[in-house]
Amino acid sequence: MIKRKFLSAIFTFIISTILISIFFPPSTLLGESSGFIDDLFITGTYVGIGLLVYGLPVTFLIEWITNKIISARAAYAFPFYIFFGLLPVLVLGLLVMYSLSISLIYFLVDEALRRYVKIPEK
Repeated sequence: MIKRKFLSAIFTFIISTILISIFFPPSTLLGESSGFIDDLFITGTYVGIGLLVYGLPVTFLIEWITNKIISARAAYAFPFYIFFGLLPVLVLGLLVMYSLSISLIYFLVDEALRRYVKIPEK
């Protein structure tokens, strides 16, 4: 589980950074005109910090909560990802669209890895 969560975080980091830089570049929010590489760097910094500080611990918590559910575990995990994706609205305000989109991407990546890729623990 630990390897899968870290692998999910890496894939989520890559996918989220690219998608946010393309569709919601930080330079447009700041009213500036910077290049795509600058947007990738800025987005990658914040996405990386958010995933390490908030995303990984939350996914371990969700895994622990839903671990006892055998059938339709993903259907029970999905609302938790939505809830924890919306929870930063208290700090981020309208920027919660970033945390919610990253949370949904993390959910999709983690469930895909769980279902289609068997990762040995040791």
